[in-house]
Amino acid sequence: MPDSPCTRRHSLTALMAGASPAWARADEGLPVLVPADVLADHQARRPLRRDVAELRMLLWAVSQPVRLLPMPSTARLLTELRALHGVVGGTSFTRSDVDLGDAQLALSAPLVREGEFEAGLYTLPEHPAQREANPAAGLSRWSALCNREWRGDWSTLQRLGLKDVQHVATWPLMVRMLAAGRADLVLAPFSAAPRMALQAEGVTLLPLRGLKVGLPGSRHFVLAAQHPAFAALAPRLDEGIQRLRADGRLRQAYQDSGFFHPAVRTWQRL
Repeated sequence: MPDSPCTRRHSLTALMAGASPAWARADEGLPVLVPADVLADHQARRPLRRDVAELRMLLWAVSQPVRLLPMPSTARLLTELRALHGVVGGTSFTRSDVDLGDAQLALSAPLVREGEFEAGLYTLPEHPAQREANPAAGLSRWSALCNREWRGDWSTLQRLGLKDVQHVATWPLMVRMLAAGRADLVLAPFSAAPRMALQAEGVTLLPLRGLKVGLPGSRHFVLAAQHPAFAALAPRLDEGIQRLRADGRLRQAYQDSGFFHPAVRTWQRL
């Protein structure tokens, strides 16, 4: 029998705080494919960020035994979904990142709707760009890192007039390259931490203050359309997303993670 709305509301609160319910620790259950860094942050109960909030919303919506399987990259995650080694990905994808003509994949109801996605340009705290009075005017001097498979992010960075945009497969490697001085900027969702700081790979990143980047497209969970569990899971997941949106918990989760950040409301949108 499905959980009552009250029970599931409390379980979402616990999930957002980092609790791991028994059905998310099962050795047997629906295979959910999760980027390895996201899974590590979820299991370590690190400060909430967008990807982790989405994984926990997915767990709430599914509310049945799952296996959380780490993936080295989002490209590998999609490959493994096509191979039916998982039924759903535990992070959202921009609609343009998924070939809508691919009958092997399907999209959930949107988590983030068109026009809602804003991100920051992050770099090291000591980077010279952090000291510029008008950072937008100096973007042509800086290079950025991005995975070219993240098509919305890649095309957005290309239009900003940066010196260069380099392809890097994974987020942890991007952070390490910034720390080594091999590039200047990454595009990342805002954080709810003090100063909107991001912590990864032992490195602290801060956004260029006063700038935000609008990204096109809606964001969705991706499912393996040919998986035996798809027919039952897809409507349950969509119903869960719709309930989260209807009572405001989806927006609250994104606000708690910093993804929808009130402090950037008046920042210049590029």
